[in-house]
Amino acid sequence: MGTAPPAHPTSPSPTPETGSALAASFGPGSLLQDTGSKNAVLPTGLTSSTPLTAVLAFTFLNSLGSAVLTNGLFFLARERFGFATDKSLFALGVIWGVMYIPGALAVGPILRRLPRTGPLSTHRAFLGWLMLALGLCTILAAVSAHYSGPGRGSWIVWLMVMIYSPLSGMLWPIVESYVSGGRSGQRMRAAIGRFNITWSSSLVVSTVVMAPFIRQAPLGVLAVLGLVHLACIVSLRFFRPRPGIHGEDHEPHPPVYIGLLSFCRVALPLAFMFVAALAPYLPRASVNLKVAPEWGVALATVWLSARVCSFITLERWDGWHGRWWLPLFGLVALLAGFGALVLSPVAMPPKAALPSFIVGLAVFGIGVGVIYSAALYYAMSVGSAEVDAGGMHETLIGVGYTAGPLCGLIAVVLNQRGWMTGLSAESLMLLLTSVLAAGFSAWALRRALVLTRALRRSARSGLPSDIGTPDARSHAHDGSKSVTPGVFVHPRR
Repeated sequence: MGTAPPAHPTSPSPTPETGSALAASFGPGSLLQDTGSKNAVLPTGLTSSTPLTAVLAFTFLNSLGSAVLTNGLFFLARERFGFATDKSLFALGVIWGVMYIPGALAVGPILRRLPRTGPLSTHRAFLGWLMLALGLCTILAAVSAHYSGPGRGSWIVWLMVMIYSPLSGMLWPIVESYVSGGRSGQRMRAAIGRFNITWSSSLVVSTVVMAPFIRQAPLGVLAVLGLVHLACIVSLRFFRPRPGIHGEDHEPHPPVYIGLLSFCRVALPLAFMFVAALAPYLPRASVNLKVAPEWGVALATVWLSARVCSFITLERWDGWHGRWWLPLFGLVALLAGFGALVLSPVAMPPKAALPSFIVGLAVFGIGVGVIYSAALYYAMSVGSAEVDAGGMHETLIGVGYTAGPLCGLIAVVLNQRGWMTGLSAESLMLLLTSVLAAGFSAWALRRALVLTRALRRSARSGLPSDIGTPDARSHAHDGSKSVTPGVFVHPRR
């Protein structure tokens, strides 16, 4: 039976060299500090894990924000804040992606520079302050919008996104470090499997619950989200001050895994490009399909549910491990599903449009889930550990968050100015995203196959099999580079 991979590569085993690096990262006088690097010892408190139930409950509640701000935000913007044009909705999506990138880049350096004492001395304390900032951000946005009146106060949405998005980019890497920290082997893989099912299921549940309130009480949705974030501060009392250090001796992996990881690391941002393009497009598609706004949000649960099913299936079945067909199938499903849901409202007969749209959403969700699961599995199998490398991986996802709505924005502008006559905005968006996806996928596939062949030649000649991997490059240092205990960055939804 296949097991769910960890959300990101795990930290290296606590050898004397990494022990010295950890001591350096905590600064002089810390519990890890040792005058002799060969004798550095890890305290017991850093090797124990936070109860998984507490982490999963925290994950479920905070994933509500992902549903509201990635699926419901654009419906809220149209219904309550006067975002009446596709251009403004896609521009809002671009800002979300652009602002996500600095948060992903900053989390590693910030965690390494936490003071030894004071209100920001631990990961748990940092999470508490993040919860406070996220809660106040959404509550103040709801209150300000209430007093600005219906159809006004669009600046509130722009400001909220510019604050919430980078904070979200910083939140999830820390949460995920608590999932893997202090766990190894089967115990860690089982924890990551439950984690993935928890956050993805939360998105489905919260989207269904939110749907009826989009028109009746849109500001109430934001206010409740803020209260949920504030309530999460209480749950942090069950967290340990810092994530445990988790070490796992990885089993030897076939050279093909390295090529597959290289390919999946390009396919994953492309998947997020399509996800980010879909969110601001759904309100327009709902209008074209004559679906009420509250049920337009519920349509998003189709692809979210399909993604959950993909997670569960690929967790329980391991026959796809080391096979090229699975990520390639994921890309094909991604393109086919997105094409169907974009073209159905404008190219299909009225009676067939909605069923075709729903089928497209389901196929799209399967494609996203397949690519996501494959990327996680190969990242775990090959292994890596640097926070900055993980931060760069999250940055690539931020690029995907930006590129998707940017393609939609360019398509709308070209259509409005009549520069691409004969093509609808939907067709242009599909063309732009498909060209980008096909180009980068072909490049990534060629690069991955070349890397796989080179590694096979190296293995036959007796060289280490991990030459050229991100793990080998990131750990080829003398022990002086600081790392943060238990922290990894997970390719977030």
